[in-house]
Amino acid sequence: MQTAKAIFSERLKEILELREKSQAQLAKELDTTPQAISSYAKGKTTPDYDMLCRIANHLSVSVDFLLGNVQTITNEEQIAITAEAIRNLIR
Repeated sequence: MQTAKAIFSERLKEILELREKSQAQLAKELDTTPQAISSYAKGKTTPDYDMLCRIANHLSVSVDFLLGNVQTITNEEQIAITAEAIRNLIR
């Protein structure tokens, strides 16, 4: 069974890849350090509750998805990810 850190790490990397966003970009957008995001992505640490909520809201996914409590993202979350990808293509 995977640890909470490992699940969060995998889910964070998965969503960043879907959004075609780097860890450095996420760190800048959340006004945190790239080292903090890297540590989350490597499974070395987990964010505190406030940062967890900020990451989920910023990436348009649920906290439950990031923590592994649900296995898939919702249709609304997928639409948000797709819409952002389209906006990025247009730029």
